[in-house]
Amino acid sequence: LLQRLFALMPAKKSLLSAATPLLAVNSVLLTGLVIRQFIPKLPPASAPIGKQQVPAKFVSGDTTFKVEMWERYDKLADDVREELQPLRIINRKYRGSHGEVVQLLMTAGNGRKVFHDPHTCSLGVNAMMRDIQVLEIPTKYGTLKVLESQYHEINRNDTFKVMMFYVVEEDIMQRTEQVRNRLFWQMLTGDNGKPSYFIRILNDGPGDNPQVRAEMSRFIAGLWNEIGG
Repeated sequence: LLQRLFALMPAKKSLLSAATPLLAVNSVLLTGLVIRQFIPKLPPASAPIGKQQVPAKFVSGDTTFKVEMWERYDKLADDVREELQPLRIINRKYRGSHGEVVQLLMTAGNGRKVFHDPHTCSLGVNAMMRDIQVLEIPTKYGTLKVLESQYHEINRNDTFKVMMFYVVEEDIMQRTEQVRNRLFWQMLTGDNGKPSYFIRILNDGPGDNPQVRAEMSRFIAGLWNEIGG
């Protein structure tokens, strides 16, 4: 009986071959547990800005901006919402007292979810975005830097002005590569619990001239004076 039992036992060489990968896996797990003790605990995630905190009416310079109701008020298309999965959606139209109309889109979430590159998305709807400059807008919280771009649909001759920026861990960013670099470090070290934001302002009508730039800058300055703190 003992001889039969010994015959069923694997050879010493087979045992060593099986033990080697197991030891490697255990070493990795043990190293991870040790390193984890030295990594500071991440803070709990804080809630993004509330819808009621983004005013439906505000004044900037000599212009009063008021929200206009429309079909996508604080909503996104189903496919876009499913892709981005934002914690908060602010999607509104504002009309200025001088007749200007601008669209505000703000999505909030953690860094990896809120990241959204309109340059890439534009290609999917047969349009193109061309960056013009980083525009500096004075506000009561200091100079706000936004990316000024042109949005052009391929099958139309109309051009629309777009301004946008990101807020990642309370830092203002304009370029997609800046956000990608920050997201890379977030993947390695985690984030600070602060929600990130993508903020885009689109002129509702076609046109790209100094007047449109001034109108949109005035809107952004007034909005940031309300929510920038």
